[in-house]
Amino acid sequence: MSRSQWTVSEVYWPKDWIEHIAVTYTIQRVFQDDLIVQIADELVALQDIEDNSMPLLRRQLADTERGIENMLNAIQQASSLAAPASGWRNWSSCVTM
Repeated sequence: MSRSQWTVSEVYWPKDWIEHIAVTYTIQRVFQDDLIVQIADELVALQDIEDNSMPLLRRQLADTERGIENMLNAIQQASSLAAPASGWRNWSSCVTM
């Protein structure tokens, strides 16, 4: 579409000009003392709320660590109780196929 065919609603606005307006509007809306105080108060209140997921995560971690320890103990026990090689040879000769 050539410039001569543009309507009023299709006017080209320079990108820098639009960005400047957006930034200026945002700064005017956000950097208000009462809004900053309200946001800070809400953040402090959120930090004071106890996180309910931490006890559950700690419990899951303890269960996982206990399971790993049990597996290690079982492996150590099995390796100390392993039959000598001659025992396995005798066992395999008893097995019929």
